[in-house]
Amino acid sequence: MKCRIEVENFSGKSSLSVYQDFHAAVFSQNITSILVASARERVEKAAASRTIGYKSNFTQALSTMRDTIVVLFRGTRKTILRIISDLLETIARAVEPVRPGRKYPRNHKRAQRKFCLNYKPIL
Repeated sequence: MKCRIEVENFSGKSSLSVYQDFHAAVFSQNITSILVASARERVEKAAASRTIGYKSNFTQALSTMRDTIVVLFRGTRKTILRIISDLLETIARAVEPVRPGRKYPRNHKRAQRKFCLNYKPIL
């Protein structure tokens, strides 16, 4: 999640700007999650005839949402509904295949820390 919403990229140096950037990033991710969940039926219907399953590309949806979130707050009710339907169509078209069984162990480069199991604190 931190990589997708770029938590470490702040627009200012004050604590207030860091708070605002963090909460704006979390807000945009929540709105995107709602739209991705809404587009799930369209994606499943389009992928019904295919052999493997597909799901929406969340990173691409988040990128699209970043570009249009300001327009949502400035628009009227009619334009907001049109923008949301366009976003749903865009999210439903941007899909990626689901490949089951693709888990690989992590390669840890540093040695594991070893602690003494017989350690008793002095009271």
